[in-house]
Amino acid sequence: MKNADMPASPVQGFTADAAGALSGQYFQHAGLTKRELFAAMAMQGIVSSIHSEYEYQRIRSLAQASGLSTVSEWIARDACKQADALLSALEPKP
Repeated sequence: MKNADMPASPVQGFTADAAGALSGQYFQHAGLTKRELFAAMAMQGIVSSIHSEYEYQRIRSLAQASGLSTVSEWIARDACKQADALLSALEPKP
């Protein structure tokens, strides 16, 4: 399994009933992958950096130049690129 596909915060344990007593059923949940988590954090950073109409229009121009129809599509694509770059940088080098 590639590092990007590894779970970012896996959870495992035993289920409990409404009173909090353990039922003995074991569960495991992988949650988000590292790539999904990194992309979400990059997307949050990109969106929070848009402080003016000028910055929004700049990103809109980048989206249109890339053949994308919405700013949201450009932000999502760029966030994934940022996540991929981080995962690549974290790969052990021979």
